[in-house]
Amino acid sequence: MNEIFNPLVSIITPFFNGELYLHETIESVIHQKYTNWELILIDDGSSDNSTTVAKFYSQKFAGKIFYIQHDHHENKGASASRNLGISKARGELVAFLDSDDFWLPEKLQTQVALLQEHPQATVSCEATKYWNSWSDPQKKDVKVKVGVEEDKLYHPPVLASKLYPLGRGPGFCNCALIVKKEVLDKIGGFDEDFVGKNQLYEDQVLFVKLYLHGTVYISSLCNNFYRQRPDSLMHGLYAQGYAQKGKYFFLQWLENYTKKNNISDKDIQRSLKKALMPYRRPILYKITRKIKSAFRKLKPINNRP
Repeated sequence: MNEIFNPLVSIITPFFNGELYLHETIESVIHQKYTNWELILIDDGSSDNSTTVAKFYSQKFAGKIFYIQHDHHENKGASASRNLGISKARGELVAFLDSDDFWLPEKLQTQVALLQEHPQATVSCEATKYWNSWSDPQKKDVKVKVGVEEDKLYHPPVLASKLYPLGRGPGFCNCALIVKKEVLDKIGGFDEDFVGKNQLYEDQVLFVKLYLHGTVYISSLCNNFYRQRPDSLMHGLYAQGYAQKGKYFFLQWLENYTKKNNISDKDIQRSLKKALMPYRRPILYKITRKIKSAFRKLKPINNRP
């Protein structure tokens, strides 16, 4: 395609007390080879110097980097903060970058080019580097691919039953995707009920909506780094034992969402029923697991001649 494709990309970065990493995150945006972007920094009630960092960049790059906050400097959570950013976004495309993650300079350039090459796509997502070496060079970074065939276009709702949390394949990461703004406006962004102890799956709400309503191009490229750190919010929720409760909260939301939107795909409904079984029918679930385990241990019996 010879036609120039140079859409404005709105980058959404919520932050809460992220002064240790926010500078590096913002700099990774500033150094993008693709230059037609705006960065929206959403202050989710920070009490450290991250507010000062964000305001500094918004003043230095006025008209390019924007600082916004909730009324009364309130802490409302990641979902509400991202939705606020989406509401302020002027771009045709939207990308998400959490305040402790990092992009390589080619990230936006390659994803915009892929959307031009595949005009049917409304979403593009790439592999993600799980970033362990930032704190210790001896630790290895791990590239995690999206769990389906790469460099391919997927129509809805195929990915919903193939990728996490309903499917077996690894799903999206926030910092790895780019999406057309019109799709976000159509599906309603994030669900703001996913707060506090229930926010473990807050990003999965958007991802599943994109699986169900977006045409997704899965790329084999990897230009984003997802910082792994034990003091993150997600690690904290796991450590406090909210993993199962958070998953059940999400599955209940998904069950209601499929009903309201008349999503009757057999693979999705089968996967959802299976995922809900440990919570709704725990005794049957345990019996079923024991039977399957016993069958796996049985050795095949050779037929006698």
